[in-house]
Amino acid sequence: MNGYNAEKIKAKRDARRAAGMCTDCGKNPAFGHYIRCADCLYKETIRKSRRMTRELMDRDNAQQRARYHQALEEGRCPVCQKPNPDTNYNCCPVCRKKGRESWHKRYVPCPHPPGICPRCSKPSRPGAVLCEEHYAKTVEAGRKGCAVQNRTRHPWRLDEEVRRSKVMQHDQTTL
Repeated sequence: MNGYNAEKIKAKRDARRAAGMCTDCGKNPAFGHYIRCADCLYKETIRKSRRMTRELMDRDNAQQRARYHQALEEGRCPVCQKPNPDTNYNCCPVCRKKGRESWHKRYVPCPHPPGICPRCSKPSRPGAVLCEEHYAKTVEAGRKGCAVQNRTRHPWRLDEEVRRSKVMQHDQTTL
């Protein structure tokens, strides 16, 4: 532990607490009735939320794996949990068919021939997919969307605003 032992770390933390400084960084004053500054509190909140998310994801993944393998051992389809009549495949014929159809929807190329607008079947612009009319509508919709969207209300920015307001309130109360 870089030459420190538990007693030295505890003594440093106690000294910072007695001085009213953050016990983690020791650079900023403690925030309100907490023993950490606003920055360290915010960082700890983010770390805890990520840790909980990972723990929950690992637990859910383990449950899904157990459910999948149990269904295979019992001769059931792991997708729909119905009895699987075909032992050569993991999934039943119905789920296999649905899987193939969804794969084809995602990965098989567009059925419209090149040079034809997929929305109205008119000839498309040279070297493009859409016709002039639908291209103009798409561009206009994109412009309206960018103008309407308020980028200052993004959740990350809101978190930063909350943190700053707490720091400002703390600074005003200590003055």
